[in-house]
Amino acid sequence: MPRLALEFGSLLNNDGEKLKSAFSKIDAMTDEIYTLIGLAQPKTPFLTSLLGVSSAGLLARASDGTAAVQTLGATGQSLVAAASAQAARDVLQLGAAALLGTSGAGSVVVRDANGQLPYDSVPKTAWVDVSGKPLNFLPSPHTHPWGELVGVPFVVQALAGLASQGLVTRTAVGLDVTPSSALGLSLLGAVDAPAARGLLNLGAAALLGTAGAGSVVTRGADGTIAPGDLPAIALNDTFEAGSQAAMLALTAQKGDACVRTDLSKTFLLAADPASVLANWKEVLAPVGSIASVFGLTSSAVSILGLTGLAGSVEDADALPIYDASAGAHARVTRAALLSMLAAPDGKTGLTDGSASLMVANSAGTLSKVALSDWIGGHAANSGPLDTDSLLIGPLAGLPKRTTLAQLFNGRTLQNSRLIGVTETKQARTDISGAVTMGTYQVGNTYHYRLTGNATLTPPTRPTATNGAVGITVIVEQDGTGGRTFGITPASGETILWSGGSAGTINPAPNSITVFSLMSWQGATVWLASKWI
Repeated sequence: MPRLALEFGSLLNNDGEKLKSAFSKIDAMTDEIYTLIGLAQPKTPFLTSLLGVSSAGLLARASDGTAAVQTLGATGQSLVAAASAQAARDVLQLGAAALLGTSGAGSVVVRDANGQLPYDSVPKTAWVDVSGKPLNFLPSPHTHPWGELVGVPFVVQALAGLASQGLVTRTAVGLDVTPSSALGLSLLGAVDAPAARGLLNLGAAALLGTAGAGSVVTRGADGTIAPGDLPAIALNDTFEAGSQAAMLALTAQKGDACVRTDLSKTFLLAADPASVLANWKEVLAPVGSIASVFGLTSSAVSILGLTGLAGSVEDADALPIYDASAGAHARVTRAALLSMLAAPDGKTGLTDGSASLMVANSAGTLSKVALSDWIGGHAANSGPLDTDSLLIGPLAGLPKRTTLAQLFNGRTLQNSRLIGVTETKQARTDISGAVTMGTYQVGNTYHYRLTGNATLTPPTRPTATNGAVGITVIVEQDGTGGRTFGITPASGETILWSGGSAGTINPAPNSITVFSLMSWQGATVWLASKWI
C-alpha cells in the first residue's frame, strides 16, 4: 500500500486534467491488491462511476451514490467559491477596465487544441525520481468489496465519502468541499469570456483601457477630472482687479477674463498659470464709431438735414467722381456734365472723322477726343505678346477681348504675305526600330538621330477640307554610323518616290540625310523625295 499511495500522490500532484490517468492507475493497483488478498467482491458504485470520469471538474456524489462532475473552465476552481459578482471579478483580475492577456508575464495559461495545459506550464516529476515503483504491472480481472481494502490512501477514502457538490480541495487530513453557488456553477459552464462577462453584468467599459484613444477617464487625487481630459468648451469666469498684483493673485483658469478697474481694460488668460503676467492678453477695443456727420449727432442723418449751399450753382462748380482705375477722386464741373447731358442720342455721325469720345484728363476736366485721334494719340507697341488683347466683336453684338494667340491660332490666312517668318523645327529625337511620326501641328520639320536600324511611318494626313501638308524629315547617324533607315506607309497607303525609290542614307557617323513628303486630305498616297 505505500507503493500505491506513492504512485497516486505523484499523479495527484500533477495537473487535474490527468486525474483520469490517476484513477486508472489506482484501478490497476487495486486489482493487484485484490489478487493478493484473494477477494472478488465488486467495487462501490461511487468508485465504479468515478473510474469512468473522462475530464476534471467539480466532483460530488449524486443521490444514487455515483460520482457527478461539473466541467471546470481555465479559472473555474477559484470561481466556484465566489459568493458575489465582485468576488468573481476579483478572481478574473479585471482591473483598470481591462482583462488579463493570454501571453507574457502575469497572463493566464490557455489550454491547447486537445484541451490540455501546455507541457512547459505543468510541474513535472521525473520517473527516475519515483521510488518503490514495481518492475511490471500484471493485470488480473477480479473484484473486492470496498470494506475489505486496507491501506487505501486517505484521499481516495475521502473522495468516496463526499456527499455534496462544490469545489474539492485537499487538506492535511483529507478532502474538503466548498459548496458552489448558482453564480459559480454558471460561470464554470460559460463557453467563453464574453459569456462569463455577461453573467457578471459587465458593461462594454470593462474592456476599455485608462489611457489613449477610446479609453475611460479617471479622477485624480482631488476627485476631479484633469483639465487636459476635458473638451474645449467655454466655462469662463469674469474677475475684477484693481491692480496688476491683484490680477496675478487671482485663482483663474485658461479662458477666464479680468476687468482691470485701474486701467479700464479687459485681459484674457491665454494660458495657465494666472500668476504669470505674459499669460494675460489685453482685449483690444475696436475703432470707435462716427461721432457726428457735418456737425449733426443724431442717430440718423437725412439729406434734408444737411446744411444748405449758400449762393447759386455756377458752371465752374464741380462734383467729385471716383476713378476706379486710378483709385482716386476727380472733379467734374457742372458745365461738363451739362454738355454731356445735351449731347444728341443715337449713332448719327459716329463714323465721321469728327466723332468724339468724352474723357476726363488727370485734372478731372472732361473733354472730347476725336475717334481719329484716339488711336493716334497712343504710343506704338514695340513688342506685342501672344497674351496681348484686342477688342473685337460681331457686327451686331458687344465687343469682347481676344488675345493675339486666339486671333491667329487655327485661322485661315487668305491672300496674305508673310515676311520674315521662321518655322519651328521639332526637337531631335533618338529612334531605333519601328516609329510613327508625331503630329505635324508641333512643327512640320522632324529631326531624328539613329541609335539603331529604324523604320518610320508618316503621320495622319490632314482631315480639314482641301487641307494639304508638306513635311521635312532630317535623319542623322549617331557617332557609330552604319544604321539603316526606311520610310514605310501605313496600312492601305503608298509612298511614291521621286526617281522610283528612296535609295540608301549616308552611313557615315554623324552624317545627315534629308527627305521631303507631301500629302492632302482624302489621299492615300505620300509624295516623297530624298535630297541629301
